[in-house]
Order: sequence, then structure tokens, then C-alpha cells
Amino acid sequence: MRNLFLGGLVALLALGACGKKEFPQPDTSEPLRIVGLESTVNVSVLQVSFTILGGFGNVGYQVDRAEVDPVCDCLTSWQRYFEQPTLPNQKGRSLQRTFKLLNAERAFAFRIRAVDTAGNLSPWSAPMRASADAHPR
Repeated sequence: MRNLFLGGLVALLALGACGKKEFPQPDTSEPLRIVGLESTVNVSVLQVSFTILGGFGNVGYQVDRAEVDPVCDCLTSWQRYFEQPTLPNQKGRSLQRTFKLLNAERAFAFRIRAVDTAGNLSPWSAPMRASADAHPR
């Protein structure tokens, strides 16, 4: 008898749980992406320009950096280097960012991705390699 009562109570709670009942609405925003990515090195400064398209609401971006290991010419682990919080008026316009390359004896790789106010992330860009005395590859 007790099990029947508990079973009925569980069924009642499952059918009559509080909250609004409707199907989840699909995200209709355009996929978040970075386009027109270009990079140049002038003496000891990496200049990156790009445009962020899509996403929900305001957009920002994240930049990670990894050092290039001189022995194997491979990348070390990626570390967050810079993060631009989501701001209005950044979507659809050309954005530029510069990074100082302080040590000519070390090469670095940079990658960038966009983020929107809903927390959606674009795919990472291809790595951009740069050193103070060379151009990105």
C-alpha cells in the first residue's frame, strides 16, 4: 500500500511539476565566426585585423598564445593571452589588435576566436606564427 501511495505521488509530481511547459525554442542566430583574418609583423609588433559575424547580441574575442619550441618546431601548450569582453558595435566591423613581440629569440603562435553574450564560441582560427625578426607563416 505504501509503495502504491509513493508511486502515485511521484506520478503526480512528474505530471504536475511547476513551471511553464513549452518546447525549447531553437537558436535562430547566425553561427558565430571570424572572417577576413589578416596578420602582419612590423619590427616587433604583430598586427591582427578581422571581422566578427553572427552570434547572439554583443560580441568579443579571445586570443591564446603558444611558444614555438625551437628543437621540434612544434607548439607548446596554449595559454590565454588576451580577452576582449563582449561589447556593442563590434559585430560586422573591422577590428584590429596589436601584440608586442618582445624577444627576437623566441617565436610564438597566436590564435583567435569570437565569443557572444550567450557564451557561444566560434572555432579557433588557424595559428599565426610570429617572431620579432620574422613574418608570420
